[in-house]
Order: sequence, then C-alpha cells, then structure tokens
Amino acid sequence: MKLSPLLELIFVRMMLVTVFIIFPIFVVWGVWTIFTNDAAQKSNRHMQQLVWVEQSKDAVRGRLKDLKSAEFKEVFFNRVKGTPMVCGQVNSKNSLGGYTGYQRFVASGNTLAFFERETQDFPTVWNKYCVK
Repeated sequence: MKLSPLLELIFVRMMLVTVFIIFPIFVVWGVWTIFTNDAAQKSNRHMQQLVWVEQSKDAVRGRLKDLKSAEFKEVFFNRVKGTPMVCGQVNSKNSLGGYTGYQRFVASGNTLAFFERETQDFPTVWNKYCVK
C-alpha cells in the first residue's frame, strides 16, 4: 500500500524533527541530570566530611586542659577501610597557661581521639589511619 505524497511528506518531517530536535533534547537532558546528581552527591559527601572534621576537633578539645586555647593545623579527613578518620596537629595551653607545642592527633568523630604524646605506639596509629 502506497502512501499519498502529503502523508509521506508529513512522515518524513516528523522523523526529521524527532531525530534532529527531540532526540538531542532528551540526550542533553539525560547528561545534564547525570552530572547534576553527581555534583550534588559530591557536595553532600564533602559536607559530611566537614561535619566529621568539626566533631573530631571537638573530641580533641574535650581532652585538653584548656579547650578554648586549641589551635589546629594541617587537619585532614581520611577514610580507611570505610572508617572515617581525622588527622592533624593541635597546640594548646597547659595548666600554667603556656602553650605546649604542636602534637599530632588521630580522631574519629566526637568520641575518640589519640594524641602523639599519650600513645606509646603512635607512629603505627598515624601510619595506619593518616598516611594516604
């Protein structure tokens, strides 16, 4: 059965519109959706890491004599075998009001913190959780 020339023309135009307009729109929309979702997930992960770092700093502060004097440097987030860890250095005042000098720490959330001067085998802990 042969189509009339008018129907043939309409069919060809619909195919051209589909191939050159509608299909590319769906492709661009799909790619855009993938990238924006990926960016949102990365942003969410980064925000969770920042919160974890602040909670870990609170755990470190909680173990100091003068928690308000805490000065942090070289603090970073690291994930080891699924366990989030925070590593860095902290300096704070002692009982006499003088700063003790920077010491390394390893912390995990707001409950766990190890200090270099208080942990006998600290280099092993540091190498396990802080060396990337």
